[in-house]
Amino acid sequence: MTEEEWRRIKRFNPDKNWGDPHKMDYGFIFLLDKLSAHLNIPIIISRGYYVRVADKSPSRSDFYHSSGMACDLVFPQCDFTDTLLRVLKLWWFGGIGIHRSNGACELHLDAGDREAWWEDEIGVHRPISELLLPIAAIEKRPNLKRTPSF
Repeated sequence: MTEEEWRRIKRFNPDKNWGDPHKMDYGFIFLLDKLSAHLNIPIIISRGYYVRVADKSPSRSDFYHSSGMACDLVFPQCDFTDTLLRVLKLWWFGGIGIHRSNGACELHLDAGDREAWWEDEIGVHRPISELLLPIAAIEKRPNLKRTPSF
């Protein structure tokens, strides 16, 4: 992205954790900016552009990160499950994933094909339906607290 393109973005700037902010895709960041405005919550970028080291075969998320069309987000002041469900309901991004980093849940968004996943404890991407079915069951019982274990 050019400096001029970054000036058009309202809720993010190139000083965040983009990796190399000039390698991020303008259309992707523009959509992320719209998502931030729509959700109206603080969003922290934990990772944007990067290239995976050669010791591991690249995953779907590695490809989009290295193309500047993916980022990982945290929502420090919000309920992660509520935010995830709101993002899934909108589905403005192709890929939506959940993984842990430094003990916190992060939301991965990318510009790829429509797919939702979560990363298990050994790093395997699994369908998000496996994770959301227990949440949906709890939603139907109002006296139970929603605390998904992922």
